[in-house]
Amino acid sequence: MVQRAFHFEDVAEVNWMPLYDEAVEDLECAFFLSANCFYKQALQVLRGVIELSVAHGYFILSQDAFEQWRDDPNYRLPYVRGNGGMLHRLHQAQWIDDRIYETGYELYGLLNGCVHATPGRMGSRRGEMDREKLEQFCSLSSRVGGFVIDLTMHFLLGSESLYTGSPGPLDSTDDIPF
Repeated sequence: MVQRAFHFEDVAEVNWMPLYDEAVEDLECAFFLSANCFYKQALQVLRGVIELSVAHGYFILSQDAFEQWRDDPNYRLPYVRGNGGMLHRLHQAQWIDDRIYETGYELYGLLNGCVHATPGRMGSRRGEMDREKLEQFCSLSSRVGGFVIDLTMHFLLGSESLYTGSPGPLDSTDDIPF
């Protein structure tokens, strides 16, 4: 169990606002893409939202990694998942609990699959709405949003986080916001 949150001084030392600004832009982009029937590409962009959010915690955990990222244009982030990945490192250091680790691991894996084209993952023709793919996007974007909120609250509040989990999939009778 996570015992403490990041202290404000830890967060203040890392200029993490550009990461969240970029994540917000990516979220806006994902909604724009899905509204224009580019569902696969919208899911790919959602993957980046998770990566940026996890990187924020990773940079607080590793000041050296933050400084390399900030100063070296060729620096590459570690993988999000897998042994030695950013989620794994945050979990090993007990900065995130099992539930957050497993949710991030699962969501990133689902969205990682969208990078590779398969007949079932390819988008519709531009302008042709595909209700099933739109519902999938809405469900996954809701879960990603919940994960990012949960992760951020956990960074700030630790085990005292008030947010208890990501929302589940949308019911097919829910209104689609497009």
